[in-house]
Amino acid sequence: MKKIFQKILLILILSSAVISCNQKKQSASKEPETEETEKIIVEKIKPLENATEAFKQNMTEIFKGYLTIKDDLVNSNLDETKASSSKLQKELSSFNQPNVAMETNDAFISASLGINLTLTALIESKDIEEQRDIFQILTVQVEDMIKKFGINEGTVYNQYCPMAFNNTGANWLSDVDEIKNPYFGDVMLECGEVKAAYTFN
Repeated sequence: MKKIFQKILLILILSSAVISCNQKKQSASKEPETEETEKIIVEKIKPLENATEAFKQNMTEIFKGYLTIKDDLVNSNLDETKASSSKLQKELSSFNQPNVAMETNDAFISASLGINLTLTALIESKDIEEQRDIFQILTVQVEDMIKKFGINEGTVYNQYCPMAFNNTGANWLSDVDEIKNPYFGDVMLECGEVKAAYTFN
């Protein structure tokens, strides 16, 4: 009986969250459609470290691997998230370090070690909610890495859901401005907003 009550309570909480998020979207849609409300300003970021174009391509591949993990979480797929994390971990270890300038090598090694540990945690995770919690850390690490070295294609969108993790909020990265929430999946797929967008070339 207690378990049934807990499930009902959880459904009520999630339902309330969905309604709240939808109300915010409906309220926003009633605003006049102006250029200011529709346009996303894309900022050109100057990388902190000097990397070759070949090495920036490695960073692009890391970002793509991250996006695959993000999509697996959007689909609430535990096993696919593990598989994608394992694949990215192998790719990360195979990247040719000489492609980065010698003076930035320590920065790359430090960043890749942190990402490697987080990917291991994703691979060893027991459930999808644990993976989503760990994904927050991966987001910070990947964003920090690509801001250090840059990528050589596409736009990076920093997106945010204020209702993730009991309304503490959480960010994720995407290559499109469309919102697909990895922290809720189908429960609140479109809940969130674009906080920033940037390119590196």
